[in-house]
Amino acid sequence: MFPKPRLYKRGYLRLRVCSRDFTPGDPGGKQTTERHNPIMAAWGANSRTLPEGFSNNENQKMPQFSVEPAGVVTIADLMATTIAEEPAF
Repeated sequence: MFPKPRLYKRGYLRLRVCSRDFTPGDPGGKQTTERHNPIMAAWGANSRTLPEGFSNNENQKMPQFSVEPAGVVTIADLMATTIAEEPAF
């Protein structure tokens, strides 16, 4: 299940991930997005768990994840396959 931010009674969002609460900020704010995205990226890149010692503190450097895509299919590959499969008129 994908963690969803919930509106907290004081007017800001609260996000619960792996039994830990994060408060990204006000709904629809730029700061909220900037805080929410690293949490979800870390959660998704670590098999739906947060890495050991993960913190969303702005003063700490966020852990960097690199995901190498396996079997990348580009738009050019898809177009070439489609053109090759089309019947000639």
